[in-house]
Amino acid sequence: MMRELPVLLSDGTVDPAAAGIIQACMLYPDDTASIEDYISVFRMRLNRNFRKSKQGELNINEWRSAQLGGEMAGTVVLKIAQFHRHMPSERVLINKGIHLVFKETEETGAPIAKKHMTILGYWSKYKDVSHIWAGIGLAQAFEAKITGSNASDISPDIKMAAEFAEQIADLVAPLLKGWSPWRFPKAFPRESIDFQLPEPNDDDIRWLRTYRAAQPK
Repeated sequence: MMRELPVLLSDGTVDPAAAGIIQACMLYPDDTASIEDYISVFRMRLNRNFRKSKQGELNINEWRSAQLGGEMAGTVVLKIAQFHRHMPSERVLINKGIHLVFKETEETGAPIAKKHMTILGYWSKYKDVSHIWAGIGLAQAFEAKITGSNASDISPDIKMAAEFAEQIADLVAPLLKGWSPWRFPKAFPRESIDFQLPEPNDDDIRWLRTYRAAQPK
């Protein structure tokens, strides 16, 4: 079942609070009350100096605290999409995607508890917006490559992130049972980009072999 991000006004134009609406759904994908509260506060943040208020700082902190889990879920769905596009015979779905992210964090020393269950928990919480987290990450990387900036310092273009997110969602939607993604409306303006989803790298292929080796004979 698809859910549509409420980022358009009744006349079809983009809501001025679109960024906050997207953030709210990314933070609380299955909590309608929290989504509505966050959007309400974000609209107030559009007023001058509200960002510096106690409530404004609280919202910013909520966003930052969710980033690790959201980005992990985004990496899982990105790996599923990459393998499905370039190496479909490998049949990489949720379990293999989580294993690949686990192996990546294990070898790179990412600051999380290095357990499959930790990543599974992130996936369970953010799976329905994982493509949006992935789209934002790809947009940041794309712009960083052009500008030479650090990707983490870039505020991603929403139109570009939407394009990436929708490409990923189109790829994985037929594969993920019970997936209820938040999707961008078809009328939402998206950046037209000549973008090819990158192939799985050598490490991903190597880590996939360790998944096979770990399975019961």
